[in-house]
Amino acid sequence: MALVSANPGSSQADLAAMAGITSPSLVGIIDDLEKRDLLSRERSREDRRRNMLVLTSKGEKLMRDLFATVTEIEQPIRDALGPKDLALLAGLLDRAVEAVTKAAK
Repeated sequence: MALVSANPGSSQADLAAMAGITSPSLVGIIDDLEKRDLLSRERSREDRRRNMLVLTSKGEKLMRDLFATVTEIEQPIRDALGPKDLALLAGLLDRAVEAVTKAAK
């Protein structure tokens, strides 16, 4: 849902690539989110063969609520680290993710 929120109108294949999974692997997730009225498939006006994925109003509300909760939970960490150490932590985590991604290929 976060990928759809950040990239509204993306195709299933686009989102699968962003998530690092295959498009067929994403189908079940999309189907579940659609059944729960959190996401919808809409036909592209430019290419009628393409489905665009967008959050429903219910999905948008859930994302706002989730991000508000995450922000609240993370606040003590941000307060304890401060901007400099928080940037250092983010950089280290980015490097760790990159190393794991390279190792998986």
